[in-house]
Amino acid sequence: MLLADEVSSWTNNAPNPVVTTRGADSIVFNKKKIQVDPPTALQKYLDRAGVFRLCDIGPTKYGRGLVARRDLQPGETVLRIPLSQTIVIETSQSSQEASSISDAWAGQLAQKLIKEQQNTKENVSNIIRTYSDVLPPPPPTPARGDWSLEVLQMLGHSDILRDIEIAQAWRNDQWEMFGESNGALGDQQRFFDALDLVSSRTIRCGSKFMLVPFLDMANYASRDQGGGYYSLVKGPRGDDEIELKIGDRGVKTGGEVFLDYGDRSNEEWLIYYGFLPDRNTAESIILPDSPYTITWDDVNGARDESLKEECKLVLYRSSTTLIDDMQTLNELEADENDNDITKVLALKYRIARKTLLSAVAGAKTSSAFTSAFL
Repeated sequence: MLLADEVSSWTNNAPNPVVTTRGADSIVFNKKKIQVDPPTALQKYLDRAGVFRLCDIGPTKYGRGLVARRDLQPGETVLRIPLSQTIVIETSQSSQEASSISDAWAGQLAQKLIKEQQNTKENVSNIIRTYSDVLPPPPPTPARGDWSLEVLQMLGHSDILRDIEIAQAWRNDQWEMFGESNGALGDQQRFFDALDLVSSRTIRCGSKFMLVPFLDMANYASRDQGGGYYSLVKGPRGDDEIELKIGDRGVKTGGEVFLDYGDRSNEEWLIYYGFLPDRNTAESIILPDSPYTITWDDVNGARDESLKEECKLVLYRSSTTLIDDMQTLNELEADENDNDITKVLALKYRIARKTLLSAVAGAKTSSAFTSAFL
Protein backbone atom coordinates (compact mmCIF):
# COMPACT_ATOMS: atom_id res chain seq x y z
CA MET A 1 0.00 0.00 0.00
CA LEU A 2 2.70 2.45 0.94
CA LEU A 3 5.83 1.42 -0.85
CA ALA A 4 7.46 1.36 -4.21
CA ASP A 5 6.69 -2.27 -4.95
CA GLU A 6 9.16 -4.74 -6.34
CA VAL A 7 9.40 -3.89 -10.02
CA SER A 8 11.70 -6.47 -11.52
CA SER A 9 8.87 -6.45 -14.04
CA TRP A 10 6.72 -3.48 -14.93
CA THR A 11 3.45 -4.86 -13.63
CA ASN A 12 4.58 -6.06 -10.20
CA ASN A 13 5.98 -3.41 -9.25
CA ALA A 14 4.82 17.44 -11.37
CA PRO A 15 5.46 20.01 -14.02
CA ASN A 16 5.31 23.46 -12.33
CA PRO A 17 7.39 22.88 -9.17
CA VAL A 18 5.01 24.91 -7.05
CA VAL A 19 2.06 22.71 -7.98
CA THR A 20 3.19 19.69 -6.03
CA THR A 21 6.09 17.52 -5.13
CA ARG A 22 6.40 14.83 -7.76
CA GLY A 23 8.15 12.05 -5.93
CA ALA A 24 10.08 11.01 -2.90
CA ASP A 25 12.76 13.63 -3.24
CA SER A 26 11.21 16.63 -4.95
CA ILE A 27 11.33 19.80 -2.88
CA VAL A 28 9.25 22.95 -3.22
CA PHE A 29 11.34 25.98 -2.26
CA ASN A 30 9.45 28.98 -3.63
CA LYS A 31 7.45 30.08 -6.63
CA LYS A 32 10.16 32.18 -8.24
CA LYS A 33 13.14 29.89 -8.48
CA ILE A 34 14.31 26.44 -7.47
CA GLN A 35 17.98 25.98 -6.76
CA VAL A 36 19.24 22.76 -5.22
CA ASP A 37 22.94 22.07 -4.71
CA PRO A 38 23.74 18.41 -5.38
CA PRO A 39 24.57 16.55 -2.13
CA THR A 40 28.15 15.81 -3.13
CA ALA A 41 29.06 14.24 0.22
CA LEU A 42 26.69 11.31 -0.39
CA GLN A 43 27.93 10.87 -3.96
CA LYS A 44 31.57 10.87 -2.83
CA TYR A 45 30.83 8.39 -0.06
CA LEU A 46 29.11 5.97 -2.42
CA ASP A 47 31.87 6.38 -5.02
CA ARG A 48 34.45 5.42 -2.37
CA ALA A 49 32.26 2.40 -1.55
CA GLY A 50 32.51 1.28 -5.18
CA VAL A 51 28.95 2.06 -6.22
CA PHE A 52 28.39 1.92 -9.98
CA ARG A 53 26.47 4.93 -11.26
CA LEU A 54 25.94 6.79 -14.51
CA CYS A 55 23.89 9.58 -12.93
CA ASP A 56 24.30 12.40 -10.43
CA ILE A 57 22.00 14.04 -7.91
CA GLY A 58 21.10 17.45 -9.24
CA PRO A 59 18.42 20.07 -9.73
CA THR A 60 15.55 19.21 -12.07
CA LYS A 61 12.33 20.94 -12.99
CA TYR A 62 10.67 18.97 -10.20
CA GLY A 63 13.18 19.98 -7.52
CA ARG A 64 15.94 17.46 -6.96
CA GLY A 65 16.41 14.18 -8.78
CA LEU A 66 18.80 11.91 -10.67
CA VAL A 67 20.40 13.34 -13.80
CA ALA A 68 22.07 11.25 -16.54
CA ARG A 69 25.80 11.74 -17.13
CA ARG A 70 25.53 10.51 -20.72
CA ASP A 71 22.97 9.19 -23.17
CA LEU A 72 21.34 6.08 -21.69
CA GLN A 73 19.49 3.44 -23.67
CA PRO A 74 16.23 1.71 -22.68
CA GLY A 75 16.98 -1.15 -20.30
CA GLU A 76 20.53 0.04 -19.59
CA THR A 77 21.80 -0.23 -16.02
CA VAL A 78 22.27 3.25 -14.60
CA LEU A 79 22.91 2.46 -10.93
CA ARG A 80 23.86 -0.43 -8.61
CA ILE A 81 23.79 -0.04 -4.82
CA PRO A 82 25.08 -2.84 -2.53
CA LEU A 83 22.61 -3.86 0.17
CA SER A 84 25.39 -3.16 2.67
CA GLN A 85 24.79 0.53 1.95
CA THR A 86 21.03 0.38 2.62
CA ILE A 87 18.79 0.31 5.68
CA VAL A 88 16.86 -2.93 5.45
CA ILE A 89 14.44 -5.08 7.42
CA GLU A 90 13.04 -8.50 6.59
CA THR A 91 9.34 -9.21 7.03
CA SER A 92 10.34 -12.56 8.52
CA GLN A 93 11.80 -10.53 11.40
CA SER A 94 8.34 -9.27 12.35
CA SER A 95 7.23 -10.37 15.80
CA GLN A 96 3.84 -11.97 16.45
CA GLU A 97 2.83 -8.78 18.27
CA ALA A 98 3.77 -6.57 15.31
CA SER A 99 1.88 -8.79 12.87
CA SER A 100 -1.38 -7.51 14.33
CA ILE A 101 -0.66 -4.09 12.79
CA SER A 102 -1.23 -3.48 9.10
CA ASP A 103 2.02 -2.85 7.23
CA ALA A 104 4.11 -3.20 10.39
CA TRP A 105 7.27 -3.00 8.28
CA ALA A 106 6.83 0.80 8.12
CA GLY A 107 7.02 1.33 11.87
CA GLN A 108 9.90 -1.13 12.14
CA LEU A 109 11.85 0.63 9.41
CA ALA A 110 11.14 4.08 10.90
CA GLN A 111 12.35 2.81 14.25
CA LYS A 112 15.49 1.37 12.70
CA LEU A 113 16.23 4.61 10.82
CA ILE A 114 16.03 6.66 14.03
CA LYS A 115 18.14 4.22 16.02
CA GLU A 116 20.76 4.08 13.28
CA GLN A 117 20.84 7.89 13.26
CA GLN A 118 21.24 7.98 17.03
CA ASN A 119 24.07 5.44 16.93
CA THR A 120 26.07 7.26 14.25
CA LYS A 121 25.95 10.91 15.35
CA GLU A 122 29.71 11.08 15.88
CA ASN A 123 30.70 9.12 12.77
CA VAL A 124 30.63 11.67 9.95
CA SER A 125 31.76 9.15 7.35
CA ASN A 126 29.00 6.65 8.11
CA ILE A 127 26.48 6.02 5.33
CA ILE A 128 23.54 6.62 7.69
CA ARG A 129 24.87 10.02 8.75
CA THR A 130 25.68 11.03 5.19
CA TYR A 131 22.32 9.77 3.92
CA SER A 132 20.39 11.50 6.71
CA ASP A 133 21.97 14.83 5.85
CA VAL A 134 20.39 14.80 2.38
CA LEU A 135 16.95 13.46 3.31
CA PRO A 136 14.21 15.97 2.44
CA PRO A 137 11.45 17.03 4.83
CA PRO A 138 8.57 14.54 5.19
CA PRO A 139 6.06 14.78 2.32
CA PRO A 140 3.08 17.12 2.87
CA THR A 141 0.45 14.41 3.30
CA PRO A 142 -2.99 15.14 4.80
CA ALA A 143 -2.48 12.24 7.22
CA ARG A 144 0.08 14.36 9.11
CA GLY A 145 -2.81 16.31 10.61
CA ASP A 146 -1.64 19.78 9.60
CA TRP A 147 -4.06 20.36 6.72
CA SER A 148 -6.66 22.99 7.61
CA LEU A 149 -10.37 22.15 7.66
CA GLU A 150 -10.82 24.54 4.73
CA VAL A 151 -8.29 22.63 2.63
CA LEU A 152 -9.70 19.23 3.58
CA GLN A 153 -13.13 20.42 2.45
CA MET A 154 -11.57 21.50 -0.85
CA LEU A 155 -10.93 17.82 -1.64
CA GLY A 156 -14.65 17.64 -2.41
CA HIS A 157 -15.05 13.93 -1.69
CA SER A 158 -16.15 12.33 1.59
CA ASP A 159 -14.48 8.96 0.95
CA ILE A 160 -10.98 10.42 0.97
CA LEU A 161 -11.71 12.15 4.29
CA ARG A 162 -12.52 8.73 5.73
CA ASP A 163 -9.31 7.31 4.23
CA ILE A 164 -7.31 10.15 5.82
CA GLU A 165 -8.77 9.30 9.24
CA ILE A 166 -7.85 5.64 8.73
CA ALA A 167 -4.29 6.65 7.82
CA GLN A 168 -4.02 8.84 10.92
CA ALA A 169 -5.19 5.96 13.11
CA TRP A 170 -2.63 3.70 11.41
CA ARG A 171 0.15 6.20 12.19
CA ASN A 172 -0.88 6.25 15.85
CA ASP A 173 -0.85 2.44 15.97
CA GLN A 174 2.69 2.44 14.56
CA TRP A 175 3.79 4.97 17.19
CA GLU A 176 2.31 2.95 20.05
CA MET A 177 4.03 -0.22 18.84
CA PHE A 178 7.40 0.97 17.56
CA GLY A 179 7.89 4.49 18.88
CA GLU A 180 6.46 4.48 22.38
CA SER A 181 6.25 0.94 23.75
CA ASN A 182 8.68 -1.18 21.78
CA GLY A 183 11.07 1.46 20.54
CA ALA A 184 11.04 3.82 23.55
CA LEU A 185 12.12 6.59 21.18
CA GLY A 186 10.44 9.31 23.20
CA ASP A 187 9.98 11.91 20.45
CA GLN A 188 6.61 11.34 18.79
CA GLN A 189 7.03 13.97 16.07
CA ARG A 190 10.44 12.61 15.11
CA PHE A 191 8.93 9.14 14.81
CA PHE A 192 6.05 10.38 12.68
CA ASP A 193 8.49 12.25 10.43
CA ALA A 194 10.55 9.08 10.00
CA LEU A 195 7.37 7.04 9.39
CA ASP A 196 6.21 9.43 6.67
CA LEU A 197 9.63 9.35 5.03
CA VAL A 198 9.83 5.56 4.90
CA SER A 199 6.20 5.29 3.77
CA SER A 200 7.01 7.34 0.66
CA ARG A 201 10.58 6.13 -0.01
CA THR A 202 10.74 2.40 0.79
CA ILE A 203 11.69 -0.06 -1.91
CA ARG A 204 10.65 -3.69 -1.63
CA CYS A 205 12.33 -6.76 -3.04
CA GLY A 206 10.63 -9.92 -1.88
CA SER A 207 10.68 -9.97 1.93
CA LYS A 208 13.18 -7.08 2.10
CA PHE A 209 11.99 -3.53 2.79
CA MET A 210 14.74 -1.00 2.17
CA LEU A 211 15.76 2.62 2.26
CA VAL A 212 18.24 2.85 -0.60
CA PRO A 213 20.43 5.98 -0.53
CA PHE A 214 20.73 7.72 -3.90
CA LEU A 215 18.30 5.45 -5.76
CA ASP A 216 15.38 6.70 -3.67
CA MET A 217 16.04 10.22 -4.91
CA ALA A 218 14.66 9.28 -8.32
CA ASN A 219 11.38 11.09 -8.98
CA TYR A 220 8.29 9.29 -10.18
CA ALA A 221 7.22 8.67 -13.74
CA SER A 222 5.00 5.89 -15.01
CA ARG A 223 6.24 3.40 -17.56
CA ASP A 224 4.45 5.33 -20.32
CA GLN A 225 6.26 8.48 -19.21
CA GLY A 226 9.67 6.81 -19.20
CA GLY A 227 9.96 5.58 -15.63
CA GLY A 228 12.62 2.96 -14.96
CA TYR A 229 12.57 -0.15 -12.80
CA TYR A 230 14.79 -1.98 -10.33
CA SER A 231 15.55 -5.50 -9.19
CA LEU A 232 17.75 -7.40 -6.74
CA VAL A 233 20.87 -8.81 -8.42
CA LYS A 234 24.20 -10.37 -7.50
CA GLY A 235 27.17 -8.02 -7.67
CA PRO A 236 30.60 -8.89 -9.11
CA ARG A 237 31.74 -10.08 -5.67
CA GLY A 238 28.64 -12.15 -5.07
CA ASP A 239 26.97 -9.67 -2.74
CA ASP A 240 23.36 -8.54 -3.19
CA GLU A 241 22.81 -5.23 -4.98
CA ILE A 242 19.83 -3.11 -6.06
CA GLU A 243 20.05 -2.37 -9.77
CA LEU A 244 18.20 0.50 -11.45
CA LYS A 245 17.49 0.27 -15.18
CA ILE A 246 16.41 2.93 -17.65
CA GLY A 247 12.80 3.01 -18.86
CA ASP A 248 11.48 2.46 -22.37
CA ARG A 249 12.16 6.00 -23.60
CA GLY A 250 15.84 6.13 -22.70
CA VAL A 251 17.45 9.28 -21.28
CA LYS A 252 19.61 11.91 -22.96
CA THR A 253 22.69 13.44 -21.33
CA GLY A 254 21.51 15.82 -18.60
CA GLY A 255 17.99 14.38 -18.68
CA GLU A 256 16.23 13.14 -15.58
CA VAL A 257 16.31 9.45 -14.64
CA PHE A 258 12.84 8.53 -13.38
CA LEU A 259 11.52 5.52 -11.47
CA ASP A 260 8.11 3.88 -11.85
CA TYR A 261 6.82 3.51 -8.27
CA GLY A 262 3.98 1.22 -9.37
CA ASP A 263 0.23 1.73 -9.75
CA ARG A 264 -1.60 3.70 -7.06
CA SER A 265 -4.94 5.40 -6.77
CA ASN A 266 -4.88 9.17 -6.39
CA GLU A 267 -6.01 8.72 -2.79
CA GLU A 268 -2.91 6.61 -2.06
CA TRP A 269 -0.57 9.02 -3.84
CA LEU A 270 -1.93 11.93 -1.85
CA ILE A 271 -2.28 10.30 1.58
CA TYR A 272 1.02 8.40 1.66
CA TYR A 273 3.28 10.13 -0.87
CA GLY A 274 2.18 13.76 -0.69
CA PHE A 275 1.97 14.32 -4.46
CA LEU A 276 -0.22 13.50 -7.44
CA PRO A 277 1.00 12.22 -10.83
CA ASP A 278 0.44 14.49 -13.83
CA ARG A 279 -1.85 11.83 -15.30
CA ASN A 280 -2.65 8.72 -13.30
CA THR A 281 -3.72 5.96 -15.67
CA ALA A 282 -4.52 3.76 -12.65
CA GLU A 283 -7.10 6.21 -11.29
CA SER A 284 -10.61 4.91 -10.65
CA ILE A 285 -13.82 6.42 -9.28
CA ILE A 286 -16.69 4.58 -7.64
CA LEU A 287 -19.91 6.15 -8.85
CA PRO A 288 -22.37 6.96 -6.04
CA ASP A 289 -25.62 5.82 -7.68
CA SER A 290 -24.54 2.51 -9.25
CA PRO A 291 -22.14 -0.39 -8.72
CA TYR A 292 -19.86 0.93 -11.46
CA THR A 293 -16.22 1.90 -10.97
CA ILE A 294 -14.91 3.98 -13.86
CA THR A 295 -11.30 4.08 -15.08
CA TRP A 296 -9.48 5.62 -18.03
CA ASP A 297 -10.28 2.44 -19.97
CA ASP A 298 -13.89 3.64 -20.06
CA VAL A 299 -13.03 6.79 -22.03
CA ASN A 300 -14.43 6.59 -25.56
CA GLY A 301 -15.73 3.16 -24.75
CA ALA A 302 -18.28 3.55 -21.98
CA ARG A 303 -20.33 0.41 -21.39
CA ASP A 304 -23.62 2.20 -22.05
CA GLU A 305 -25.19 5.62 -22.22
CA SER A 306 -26.46 5.35 -18.65
CA LEU A 307 -22.83 5.31 -17.43
CA LYS A 308 -22.13 8.54 -19.29
CA GLU A 309 -25.29 10.09 -17.87
CA GLU A 310 -24.32 9.13 -14.34
CA CYS A 311 -20.90 10.76 -14.78
CA LYS A 312 -22.63 13.91 -16.00
CA LEU A 313 -24.92 13.81 -12.97
CA VAL A 314 -21.97 13.58 -10.57
CA LEU A 315 -20.39 16.59 -12.27
CA TYR A 316 -23.68 18.49 -12.16
CA ARG A 317 -23.96 17.93 -8.40
CA SER A 318 -20.49 19.36 -7.78
CA SER A 319 -20.37 22.83 -6.27
CA THR A 320 -17.79 23.92 -8.86
CA THR A 321 -17.05 23.00 -12.44
CA LEU A 322 -13.78 21.63 -13.76
CA ILE A 323 -13.13 24.93 -15.49
CA ASP A 324 -13.75 26.78 -12.20
CA ASP A 325 -11.24 24.56 -10.41
CA MET A 326 -8.60 24.97 -13.09
CA GLN A 327 -8.98 28.74 -13.00
CA THR A 328 -8.66 28.70 -9.21
CA LEU A 329 -5.53 26.59 -9.51
CA ASN A 330 -4.00 28.98 -12.02
CA GLU A 331 -4.77 31.94 -9.76
CA LEU A 332 -3.24 30.18 -6.77
CA GLU A 333 -0.06 29.40 -8.67
CA ALA A 334 0.21 33.01 -9.80
CA ASP A 335 -0.27 34.42 -6.30
CA GLU A 336 3.20 35.19 -4.93
CA ASN A 337 1.77 35.69 -1.43
CA ASP A 338 0.18 32.27 -1.13
CA ASN A 339 2.63 29.37 -0.76
CA ASP A 340 0.19 26.84 0.68
CA ILE A 341 1.04 23.62 -1.14
CA THR A 342 -1.89 21.82 0.57
CA LYS A 343 -4.40 24.00 -1.30
CA VAL A 344 -2.75 23.14 -4.59
CA LEU A 345 -2.75 19.43 -3.81
CA ALA A 346 -6.43 19.51 -2.84
CA LEU A 347 -7.33 21.31 -6.07
CA LYS A 348 -5.28 18.90 -8.19
CA TYR A 349 -7.04 15.96 -6.54
CA ARG A 350 -10.45 17.50 -7.25
CA ILE A 351 -9.45 18.36 -10.82
CA ALA A 352 -8.19 14.82 -11.49
CA ARG A 353 -11.54 13.32 -10.43
CA LYS A 354 -13.56 15.73 -12.56
CA THR A 355 -11.23 15.21 -15.50
CA LEU A 356 -11.88 11.47 -15.52
CA LEU A 357 -15.62 11.95 -15.02
CA SER A 358 -15.72 14.49 -17.86
CA ALA A 359 -13.74 12.24 -20.19
CA VAL A 360 -16.00 9.22 -19.57
CA ALA A 361 -19.06 11.46 -19.94
CA GLY A 362 -17.91 12.26 -23.45
CA ALA A 363 -16.07 15.59 -23.21
CA LYS A 364 -13.80 16.11 -26.18
CA THR A 365 -10.11 15.83 -25.37
CA SER A 366 -9.52 19.19 -27.03
CA SER A 367 -11.97 20.92 -24.72
CA ALA A 368 -11.09 22.98 -21.68
CA PHE A 369 -12.21 20.06 -19.53
CA THR A 370 -9.43 17.66 -20.43
CA SER A 371 -6.81 19.34 -22.60
CA ALA A 372 -4.54 19.98 -19.63
CA PHE A 373 -4.43 16.33 -18.64
CA LEU A 374 -4.88 14.16 -21.74
